[in-house]
Formats: sequence, structure tokens, C-alpha cells
Amino acid sequence: MDPQAYYYQYPMMKEFDAVVQSCQKVTKGYVLTLDHTAFYPEGGGQPCDVGRIDTASVFDVQEKNHVVYHYVDRAFSVGQNVHGRIDWNRRFLMMQSHSGEHIVSGLIHAQFGYDNVGFHLDPHGLMTIDFNGVLRPADIDAIEMLANDVVSQDIPLTIAWPTKEQRKHMSYRSKKALDGHVRIVTIGPYDTCACCGTHVERTGQIGSIKILSLEKHRQGVRLQLICGRKAIMDHQQKHKICAQLSPLFSVPVEGIVTAVKKAQEDRNEKSRTIRQWQDKYIVLKTAMLPSSKIQLIEEDVDRLTMRDFCNYILEHTDCVVAMVVAKNQGAYQYVMASQKIDLKIKVNELNALLAGRGGGQKEMVQGTFRADIETIKKVIQQWNDSL
Repeated sequence: MDPQAYYYQYPMMKEFDAVVQSCQKVTKGYVLTLDHTAFYPEGGGQPCDVGRIDTASVFDVQEKNHVVYHYVDRAFSVGQNVHGRIDWNRRFLMMQSHSGEHIVSGLIHAQFGYDNVGFHLDPHGLMTIDFNGVLRPADIDAIEMLANDVVSQDIPLTIAWPTKEQRKHMSYRSKKALDGHVRIVTIGPYDTCACCGTHVERTGQIGSIKILSLEKHRQGVRLQLICGRKAIMDHQQKHKICAQLSPLFSVPVEGIVTAVKKAQEDRNEKSRTIRQWQDKYIVLKTAMLPSSKIQLIEEDVDRLTMRDFCNYILEHTDCVVAMVVAKNQGAYQYVMASQKIDLKIKVNELNALLAGRGGGQKEMVQGTFRADIETIKKVIQQWNDSL
């Protein structure tokens, strides 16, 4: 980390001028170094900045051995004066998100003693944080409220670069032991943390903090959260969904969950009833079948019912092969079952004759025929006659 880097000294800088120090051709475009830069390189779980240098697109920024490398789509001359412009919407979202994460992690650490042991921020502002302890949904609701209270206080974030000796007398969060330049980000009494990411100047700039999910992860939990504009967009989307569901179920928004559960129960009950009638129909249909070595029936049923049909026919008739076909979008789905013929071999022959595709095990195969039903019946009858 370079304390003099523009992205640390001037976090609100959107544009800057610089001089090209080197430019090399690489597999994907060119890699460029400048005498100074406001483009933040990927690090600390935070994506890099993107944007433009003159007319070139900056699509990746990395740091190695204290040198920042800009990956661009066209070449530059060494010594050339250039103008850099950061994609500010993305950068500001990263700043809002990273600062919001510090508040949430600091509050959880203070209240529960848990450490943030894993952090990832994607380019769209979705954050994933792992903690080494268990939290309940009620805990998360309380933390979210407190975090937004901190935002509303509009507290300034302070940045410090203490020496190793000074750090011995400081209390701050860090995932690992640190040496060299260490940057400490403090948010009032709520958090002090070693961090190399970019941050807003005051908590009010974060906007909103929304925790989206809580799930078990290893010995602790994993949270997903969003901040700022991303949180507002999430709220708008979910509000629209609720506004559409409420009249559909003729209930207020707070009654949607109960109404959906009731609809699921009704659907499951109807499915059970339909299944019972299907089973009865299979029994009746099978009893009406004439004696044949290959039983071919056409039924408008799903794959699962086709399989049940075949199994029942095999068990309750003296046929060698049971076959069900069902028309679907101009083709015929099929399921075949047998306990005496290796259908895995036979299905290749039938697919060739009936413009089909499919396969399975020797006892049961399934697929689709592109032939018409009369052609299918003719081919199956010829097979029946050969047995």
C-alpha cells in the first residue's frame, strides 16, 4: 500500500492527469503504468476501479510490488500526458458498500465478539461476509437497525497510518498479523479496522444498509448485504413484487406469506387428489388392454406418469414391453420398460427409424420421436410381430 496514492489521499477524486511511464502488449490488450493514479487496484476483497484513460477503456487494475498496472484496450507512448476518468458510479458504490460492511462487522464484533473471517465484494455491490460464530435472524434484524442508526449520525471516517510501535497500543480488527504500511479506518466508537479499501468520507454517504440473507457456514454464519443505491433498488424491486401479489391474493402486504402458504397447501392437496385419480385410471386402462407382446398406448400425461404406466402394465399383463407416448410440441415423448429385452440396445434402432433421440438403462428408456403417431404405431407393430 502506498499512503500517497491518489485513491487514498483523495477518495472523492473522479478524474486526474498523469504521465505514462510504461506500456506493454499483453494477451488481452496492453498494460500501462502511470506516474500516479486514482484507479484503485483490486485488493482486500474489493474489485478494482474501471473507467477510461483518454479514449482507452480501463478494464482491470492490479498492484504488484507497489506498482499499479492498468489493463487497457489500446497502446500509449511512454512520456505521453493522459487524462484518467474513473467510472464513478461503480467506485462510489464500492465505497458505500465497503464502509457499510465495516459498520456491520464492527457492531457484530462489539456485541457478540465474532470476527469477520471472510469478505468479498462483487462489482455490483453484493457483499458476502463470514463470521466465526452463530447469529439468529433476530440478531441480524437488530444489527441492521443499529447499522442504519450509525449511518444517520453522519459520522466522519478517519484514516490513519500508525507506526508499528503505535499499533502496539491500539485496538483494531484485522484478519491477520500485519507489517509494513498499515492503514487504519475508524468509524467513531463503532469500528476500528485495518483496511486497504476505499471508503466514503462520512457515514451519511452510505445511504442505506440492507442485510439480505443469513445462513450457516462452517462453524459460523454467512451474511449477504448491500448498501446505498443498491439497497434502494432492492427495496423498490421487492415493493413492486409485493404490490403485485397483494391484489392477486386479496390480502394486505403483511398477509402475503400466509396466503402463499395456504395456496401451496391447496395445490398440494389437489396434486394428491389428481395423483389418486391417475392411479385409478392406470388400473382401469390396463385392464382394458388387449393381449399383446408390446403394449403401446398414447396418453396425454407427464414423464413421471408415463413411467408409472409402464411399470404397472409390466406387472399386471403378460406383455414383454410396455410403451407410453405423449404428444408434446409436434413431437412424441416416449417411455419404454421391459424386464426381458435390453432396451438400451433396442432404443438406438427405434430412434433411427423414427427420427428420435433418447436412451437410458436396459430396463427403461425415454426420449422423443419426431415421427407421426401412425408411423410410430407401424414400426412398433413390426417389432411386435418379430417377437
